[in-house]
Amino acid sequence: MMNGANVNGYDGVPFWSKIHPTHPLIASLGTYANMFTGSPVGASGLTPAYPGALPIDDSVSLDTAFTNFSKLLSYITGSISQPNGAGDPRMLEVAYVVHPPRMSARVHQLFDAQFIAQTASSGAGSGDVKGLWSKYQMAEPVLAKELDGSRTYNFMGPTGLPTTVSGSDTTFYIVCKEASETELGAFFETRRLPFTMHTYSGDQGADGVDAVLGRSQDLEWHCDGATAVQYGHPYTVFQCQGS
Repeated sequence: MMNGANVNGYDGVPFWSKIHPTHPLIASLGTYANMFTGSPVGASGLTPAYPGALPIDDSVSLDTAFTNFSKLLSYITGSISQPNGAGDPRMLEVAYVVHPPRMSARVHQLFDAQFIAQTASSGAGSGDVKGLWSKYQMAEPVLAKELDGSRTYNFMGPTGLPTTVSGSDTTFYIVCKEASETELGAFFETRRLPFTMHTYSGDQGADGVDAVLGRSQDLEWHCDGATAVQYGHPYTVFQCQGS
C-alpha cells in the first residue's frame, strides 16, 4: 500500500493517482481518483470533480473530520462510473478504514461517537452521527502499525533500484468490499517459485551433511520459495492524505 505511488497499475498510471482512466482504452470516458491530496479541482479539470485532501486527523476539528469523511464516501460510492460509457455508477461499497497508530484516538472517536458537536447558524449544536455510519455497514477500523510516521521501508523498483517510502501519521486508507470480493481485487499475491521443504535427518549417511547430523542426532530443514504482491483494481482502495 505504501509504495503504490511509485508503481504503475494495469491502466498505465501509478496505482495511487488522481487520473485513473475510467476505461484504460477509451480516454473520452474521463478519469477518477483513488488518491486524495492537495487542492480540489472542478469538473472542468478532472472528471468527476476532484475533492483534494480531506483530512480527518486531529489537525482539524471533529466536526470538520466528519464532513470530510462524508465527502470521501460521497465520491467513492457515487462519483466513480462504470467503464461502459453509459455513466452508470460502479456501485462501490465501503468496507472499513485502515489507519496509522497516531490516528487511533481520532478514528475511534469519529466512528464510535453517538453525537458530534456541529457548527450551527445560532451557535454550536450537536448532531447524531451513529445512525449515518450504520447505514454504510462498515466494519471496525483496522490499525496498521506499519503505517506509523516513524517507519521507513525499502522497496525494489521496476528498474531494479530500491525506493525508500516512509509512513505518515495523517494518511489513511478506505477499503471497499470489492477489494477482496472481485476476481482480481486490490492486491494479489503471485508465487514466482513454489515453496519447497528440504529436510536432512542424518539417517542416510550418504553425504557429509547427513553424517554430521547423524552424529549430533539433529534434524535440519530448509523452506524456500519466492512470492510477490501485485496491484489489482485501483478503484477498490483509496489513499487519503492529510494535505
